[in-house]
Amino acid sequence: MIRAMCLKLSAALAVLLVAATLVNAQTLVTSPAGVSPVKVAGTQWKGSETLGNFGTLTFQFSENGEAIMIDAASTVGGTYTQNGASVHITFANCVYVGTINGNVMSGNAHFTDGDHSNWTWSVTLQPK
Repeated sequence: MIRAMCLKLSAALAVLLVAATLVNAQTLVTSPAGVSPVKVAGTQWKGSETLGNFGTLTFQFSENGEAIMIDAASTVGGTYTQNGASVHITFANCVYVGTINGNVMSGNAHFTDGDHSNWTWSVTLQPK
């Protein structure tokens, strides 16, 4: 009787092990190529934004969470956070929220004051 219970328990554990292996195999097949997104600290990105009269756009990211934005009007300091492929960049009167896909970061931006304008932007990682 004890032996029969041990055999049943062993069979149940084997089924669970096979099921776990299949789940892991599916996860590996459906997950991205295993490439981690670029860490933005210490990098520079150049591109453009759709906000009227601005066009060109550059972001520089320091190691300490500070960001510099250079656009058609001025150079502005702010801060950033990165969580995986998501980047959140905050300046005095606007916020840029983007996603990194390979060597391109793109997303949406908006003003934080009374102006409710929204626009899109895209920048490409620059070689060091």
